[in-house]
Amino acid sequence: AFFLISGNEDFSIKERANEFIRELCGEIPEENSALEIVRGDNESEKAGPVLEKVLDAIETPSFLSPEKIVWLKHFAKFDEAAAESSTKKQPSRLDRLADLLKEGLPPDVTLIIDGPMDRRKSFYKLCEKVCQSSGGKLEWFEKADVKSKGYLPNLIRRIKEIALNAGGKRMNDDAASYLAETLG
Repeated sequence: AFFLISGNEDFSIKERANEFIRELCGEIPEENSALEIVRGDNESEKAGPVLEKVLDAIETPSFLSPEKIVWLKHFAKFDEAAAESSTKKQPSRLDRLADLLKEGLPPDVTLIIDGPMDRRKSFYKLCEKVCQSSGGKLEWFEKADVKSKGYLPNLIRRIKEIALNAGGKRMNDDAASYLAETLG
């Protein structure tokens, strides 16, 4: 299965990814022998080598567990990865990952990617299709845009969602509206 947690609201993406990994792997995910984490948030490492590690992790059989969970954690360099040169003889690492997603992940592998991504790019559109067809899920977190027509209603809706998801609390419209106006 393939899971993508993305959008343009970085904090929500990271929070949801961490929560999702805890759901899959337990409260201390690092202790789960099925989990392999590829850090995508290392500023000193370029996108290509990070994606190479993901490809290696997917293609390497699991040793200590009958299943394998590969997590590309907090990867924000999709634009840099897309800029890597690609030919038929030497495809880019992002193209190799796309091909692997098209062909289908090995049955014992679950892939989770989290990080901001542009919805207009072909890689995102492929990920969207693969999430649905693989039994995975796409979760999208978007900031309320101050300049958009429905900014305040969207912000109120988002505040109510956060309250419901965070603590199972329902918030009436007046309370959410007050928070939206005071916090912005």
